[in-house]
Amino acid sequence: MGAYERRIEILEVLKVRRYDKIVNLAEEFGVTQRTIQQDIYVLSLKENIRIERGKYTGGVYYDGKYNIKKDGKLIEILEKVLESYQNKCVPELTDFDIELIKKRIG
Repeated sequence: MGAYERRIEILEVLKVRRYDKIVNLAEEFGVTQRTIQQDIYVLSLKENIRIERGKYTGGVYYDGKYNIKKDGKLIEILEKVLESYQNKCVPELTDFDIELIKKRIG
């Protein structure tokens, strides 16, 4: 995964979680904490992301608005799951659907 792809993934993670520690992001993406700091700096130029220092409240915060309604594919998957639940059957999800859900819920 290149820097661009990693930054997009970090942004998606932060949109859902709203907050995370740099050490956690570094471990999750398999890079150094310094690399995550650089990624956050680049993302903060266009997105409402900030780093706060502190032993207990320090970390990366996403202050932008994330509207799940704009995530059309996720809505489509959730509608499929709801319909399956209402019909009392197992939803037919693709591997792509499952991976998307995992990414969105962390």
